[in-house]
Amino acid sequence: MLNFFSLQCDLTSFSRIGFLGSFLLYGLSWVYPVQAQVSIDGTTLSSISGTCSSFCTIDGMPTGQNLLHSFSDFSLPTGTVTFSNPTSVNNLLIRVTGETSSYINGTINFPNFQNIFFLNPNGITFGSSSLLNFQGSFTASTRTEVNLTDGTTFLATGTPLLTMSVAPGLQDGSNAAPI
Repeated sequence: MLNFFSLQCDLTSFSRIGFLGSFLLYGLSWVYPVQAQVSIDGTTLSSISGTCSSFCTIDGMPTGQNLLHSFSDFSLPTGTVTFSNPTSVNNLLIRVTGETSSYINGTINFPNFQNIFFLNPNGITFGSSSLLNFQGSFTASTRTEVNLTDGTTFLATGTPLLTMSVAPGLQDGSNAAPI
């Protein structure tokens, strides 16, 4: 399976390798299908149960009314991911700290969260088969931080994950990539 946006961005490199090279690369995508890449970066108390290319559950420890998850990679070309909410916290804050964009074409379940923020400064692509199950609001952004109404800021990169802030809302950051 080829990511449409990667194909669109790489047209210049395809012209350099010619038609045969393009055909071979496309053919290899069928032989070696894209697998889910959901990897925790170790900065939060998150854990993954199961195989995300079919079905997995992601657990974490809440901080007040926020549940924080930090991933080095988060791509889901197929399969189902469920973010558990054992204590019914209000805000789910997800960040991707690696150097790749997120490609989501599977199903993501967000049970009982009021506000969901998904940040990846390197880009986010939702495929035609992606399905998000949630109640409340969902924000996907390539920005580097989100200011919450309680005055804290959730950072997409670095530590600490939460800092004090003044104004609520989304911040542009320095290198926002396309969604």
